[in-house]
This record gives sequence, structure tokens and C-alpha cells, in this order.
Amino acid sequence: MGKTAPAPAMPTFSWMMLLPLVVVFVSKQIFDFENEEDVEFCRTVYMVMHGSVLCCLGYMYTKAKANAQVGIVKTTEKAAFGAVEDEPDTPKEQSVAEYDVAQVFTQLQQLGLGMCITTFIAYKWNLAIPLVLQSVTNPLQMYQGNLFKVYILGERAPKRPWADPTKQAGIWNKYKDMKKQIDDMQRDAQGLAPRKSGKERRAINKKKVRQN
Repeated sequence: MGKTAPAPAMPTFSWMMLLPLVVVFVSKQIFDFENEEDVEFCRTVYMVMHGSVLCCLGYMYTKAKANAQVGIVKTTEKAAFGAVEDEPDTPKEQSVAEYDVAQVFTQLQQLGLGMCITTFIAYKWNLAIPLVLQSVTNPLQMYQGNLFKVYILGERAPKRPWADPTKQAGIWNKYKDMKKQIDDMQRDAQGLAPRKSGKERRAINKKKVRQN
């Protein structure tokens, strides 16, 4: 029997994964969500916190646009929504200023989508917990981001391109990674090779076509 592939490393644990549970637990101890005054207070905090986040994003946009740092950032442009699974990304080159501005817009899009969903849930079913949760997690995520560290805190910029925050924080991506690792370990225990991704299968098929 040939060599078996080493077991993949398990995903790293981040305390941010527990933050939503902590926020929900603490908020229930502090607020009475049946009390209209407490609910109105949560709404006010939500608007103030997100207004502050939007102001920070606007400031970081102006600073990023004026960034005169010389250099080329090589990135990849993601396939359009609805494209074939595992469709390869398109290589792309940007200046430092263009890259940072694009990062600001990415954060703005993510924030806007989250605010729309949270606001709809809160007012449709009169729930205040989503407002409290987003009032804590959204500012904290921005504080931990590279844009905030560079343009607000004045820290030295890490090498670009930066890690995709959606892949770092996305619970769905973590779930898919863990599911694949468990599947690989189960196949390894059965003496089978790890399951190949769609991209790898297409590369093998292309190689077979060339050989024929």
C-alpha cells in the first residue's frame, strides 16, 4: 500500500467565534427586551455605533485614496456570482491606493448588507438582540482590520494583499473546511485517497485530453 497523505491540520480556534454567545448572554442579564425603553435604548446604541463605523470608513477612504505609496499589489478577482463551482479567479494588478480603496468598499458592502438584514429582522419581529450583537461585533471587526490599524492607529501596514476577512470570519467557510478535513480523515481511515476538488478534477481531465 502506498503512502497515505498526512492528516490535515485542524482549523485554528478564535475567541471571536464565542463572542456572539457572550454578547447575547450578557445583554440578557442587563436588558429587559420586553421593556420598550430598553429596546429603544438598544436601537439608539445600534445607530450611534454604526454611524461611527460609517464615519471611520469614510475617513479611511479619503486617506486610502490619497496614499502615495509606490508599489503594485497582485490580487485575484473572484468569479462572478452564479459562475461554475471552483471557477478560477482572474489575476489582477492594482496600485497600493487602488487596493486599499477597494478594501474600504468591500468592508462597506459587507457592513451595508449586514445592517439591512439586521434592521429588517429587528423591526419585522421587534427583536433587539440582533441590534446589540451587531453593535458590538461590527465595530470590533473593523478595529481588528488592517485598514483601521494603518489609517486610524498609524501602524505599519502588513504586506499586501491582505487575507480575505470574509474567509477569516465566515462561519460557513470554517464549516466547509472542517467538513472537508473530516471527510479526508474518514477516507484515509478506509485506505482511500483524499477527495479531489473540482479544480483538480478539471486539471486531470484536461491532461487526459492532451494525452489522447
